[in-house]
Amino acid sequence: AARVTTRLRGAKLPEQTQGGLRWAVPGLQLDGRWDAQGHPPLQLELLDEPGALRWSCLLPRARVELRHGAAGLCATGYAERVTLKVPPWKLPIDELHWGRAHAGPHTVVWIDWRGPSKVRRIFVDGQAVEGKVSAEEVVTSGLHLRLEPRRTLREGDVSKTAFSRIPMVSGLLSRHKLKLTETKWLSVARAGREQGWAIHEVVRWG
Repeated sequence: AARVTTRLRGAKLPEQTQGGLRWAVPGLQLDGRWDAQGHPPLQLELLDEPGALRWSCLLPRARVELRHGAAGLCATGYAERVTLKVPPWKLPIDELHWGRAHAGPHTVVWIDWRGPSKVRRIFVDGQAVEGKVSAEEVVTSGLHLRLEPRRTLREGDVSKTAFSRIPMVSGLLSRHKLKLTETKWLSVARAGREQGWAIHEVVRWG
């Protein structure tokens, strides 16, 4: 089973560098570097009011070098930032599908909001395209990305999973009677003969 360690005190936000990001958390013995690999940053305003909910995909595709104590790895990665000025219990959404995948030379990123406010954005190799999204696949006119087999990384009420060790956040969600149910997967990503990996999720507001 995966081991989860959380630390907020003394942890600084990632620093933007020339062409990437650097993030070090001494309390977790974590030191990482993300270097951009070709694709330009992406940015979306997901609500009508500018800045109310801004999604910034800083690095759609990056070479990542990460050290945790004496262990290290080098892989293809991703980095994004979400800026939220509206309480999550006031967002006009019922369900969110989000994901990113690297399959061979292809990089695919998607956001699909469902509910009163409908927003669907798919980016293939840095270009916005039209298409359809589900938990099993992303289909566009130029690319069919299959997401299987899947392994569940996290599942359940986020106040008991992602925010279980952040009482201020889980308490706010409980106080406003907002239940966010998340299922997050690691999947094999296949696009034609190309293959790689995807992390994607579905979050339901209730």
